[in-house]
Parts: sequence; C-alpha cells; structure tokens
Amino acid sequence: MNYFFLIFVIFFMGVIWLYGRSCLWRYIVSASRGNSRSMFIWDIIFWGFHSVGFFYRIFPSTFWHTPLGTWLGRCGYFFMGLCWLLVIWGILLDSLSWIVNFLNRRESQKDENFDPSRRLLPQKALAVGGLGAVGAVGAVGVYYALNPKLYEVDIPLAKKFPGLKGLTITQISDLHIGPVLKKDFLETVVAKANAAKSDIIVITGDLIDGIVSQMKGELEALSQLKAPMGVYYVTGNHEYYWGGQEWVEFVESKGIKALINSHELLKFKGTPFYLAGITDMKADRFLEEHRSDPYRSLPRLQDDICKIMLAHRPKSCYEVHKVGAHLQLSGHTHGGQGIPWKILVKIVQPFLAGLYNYKGMWVYVNRGTGFWGPPARAGIQSEVTKLTIV
Repeated sequence: MNYFFLIFVIFFMGVIWLYGRSCLWRYIVSASRGNSRSMFIWDIIFWGFHSVGFFYRIFPSTFWHTPLGTWLGRCGYFFMGLCWLLVIWGILLDSLSWIVNFLNRRESQKDENFDPSRRLLPQKALAVGGLGAVGAVGAVGVYYALNPKLYEVDIPLAKKFPGLKGLTITQISDLHIGPVLKKDFLETVVAKANAAKSDIIVITGDLIDGIVSQMKGELEALSQLKAPMGVYYVTGNHEYYWGGQEWVEFVESKGIKALINSHELLKFKGTPFYLAGITDMKADRFLEEHRSDPYRSLPRLQDDICKIMLAHRPKSCYEVHKVGAHLQLSGHTHGGQGIPWKILVKIVQPFLAGLYNYKGMWVYVNRGTGFWGPPARAGIQSEVTKLTIV
C-alpha cells in the first residue's frame, strides 16, 4: 500500500470538493434561494460516489467483480466524471465573472456614470449557459473515450537501418478492460488493429482492471489478434494490482508472446532486428522476480542491428537509452486524459503523448486505447497506433 499516494488523494479530493461546493453554492443554490440541505446532498454525492473510483484503484478486491461491486464501480466512475465537469463549469464561470468585473472596473474609472449592470449577465443565464457548454465537452469526451482513432505515425529510422524501411507495428495500450469497458469494446479494438495490417502487433501494458477468474470471459477476443510476425505484450502497473503472473500466463494462452525482461530476434525481408520488452517500473513491489530490467531484456548487442523496446512507462527511457535501444514504445499517460490530470502527468513523466527524441532514441507514447476512471477524455482521443519505419 502506497500510503503517501492515499494521503495525497484524500487531500486532493478535499480541495476539489471544497471548490466544487463553493461553485454550486454561489451559482446554483444561493441563486435559486436554496438552503444548506442542498449542499448536504452534494456532500453525500461527492464523498459517497466520487470516492468509489479511487477505492477501486487503491484497494483492489474480488468484491469489485460481484454484481454489487460492478454496479458501485460504474456509479463511482460516472459521478467522478460528473464532479469533474462541475468543477470545470465552476472554473469557467469564475473566469467569466472575473473578466466582467475587470472590464467594469476599467469602465468605471473612465466614466463615473457607468452602470455595471449593463454588462452583467443574469446569474442564472450564466450558470445555465456554462452548464450547457460543459455538458457538450462531456459528450465529446465520452465519444473520444469510446471510439479509438487509428493514428498513423512515421518513425525516421530507415536512414540508419535501410533494410527496415516499411516495417509496420500496430500498438495497443492501456485498454483497462474492467468495470466499464467490456468485451464488445475489446472486439472493436481487435478489429481495428487487425485492419491496420501491420507486420507486428504490440500491447504495452495496463490491459485489464480485474482478476483472471472473473475477467477472462471479457478477453477472449485477444486470441483474434493476428500479425505476420507475431503479437507481443508487456505488463503495465495495473496488471500487478490484480495478479501479474496470472495475467501473463493468461495472455500467453491466447497466442501472444509476453516479453518479461526478454527479447526476440526477428527478421523483416531478411533484415534482423530485436524486439524487446520490460516489465513495469514498479512491478517489483508486487513480484520481485518481475523487477524491471532493461539490461537483462536487451543486453549489449550489435549496434548495426535495430533494437525496439516495449516499456509501459515513458520514464523507462532513461535506462532503456543506456542499453542501446533505438525506439521505445510506451503508454501509461493516457495523454493526460483531461485537465487537470494532463498537467499532473506532465510533472511526473518526461513525455505525455506522441513522438519524441531522447538523446537520439525515438520514444512514442500512445494516448491510451481505453481509459481509466470516468468514461471521458477531454480533448484527447483514445488511439490505436500504426507506426511505420521510414
């Protein structure tokens, strides 16, 4: 148990709760002449439901896969998203109010007879309009979350390795099949990945949120992933919350090769290259034998052979670079998934989403094929990626 993380979450939730509470009071309850009982209902909704999503993350348990646990998990995620939308709504209204007040002060300094009420919108109209705008953002966010887009990305490695020009890799990451995303979503992703017709398909961690015995029926479609040079997988942090080794064995039973600090020597039109994989950076907290080890995964090999590393977290690039990899494929960040998480993720991860160059090694960070928490992505669409070496 990471108690620092737990304390941080409780503190952060408290700040959000206080701000959301003040926004509701100023723009809804007091404007409609409500009373303190209205705010008590808000308190119950926030602490009763918003907390469920975090408890699901912090206290993994078989309870979450009982009918009651599944229902609570879905409600928790829904209200978590609702609360965030309300906070964004409050920030929007506070920003508009600040701008109006600033303009009024400037006008009143120029004109003593200026009437501020001429520029003030009725409070209810402002509140309803802002709520409508945030509702639209939420609707777009749900669409972005449930409809992963196929991104096509060129990786400029052919100049150094001309024999690999045209090699294609389809990347899936952070599916989080669990209380919200089910087998129908996975089937859609599998169809999209197969339709890309790449030479290789890779899964870069956080495949699930649940235990094997109660989730295996949702993941049968994994066996339908097909690529001429194979399908490969590395673990993310979420696998270890729910039994990491059991998930590795399950994935391999579906014909997918798990790269647990190991590598494969492959050939593309006669040109050899290494495809390697490491476990999640925090795996050793759960399984010591799964300690992430780029040096074991990709020992010092010929420099004239391209080396591609699958690593769940972008942060692995610091060590992966040292073992001579030329390309790292990662996920984990979800592209931030939305504000304010986008800002917080950027603080702890060197790369957020897209293609980067770290000391001559290319790093591609998938925005996440699924999502965690509320079924929404604020301006950051989920993705399946087709990477081509050019």
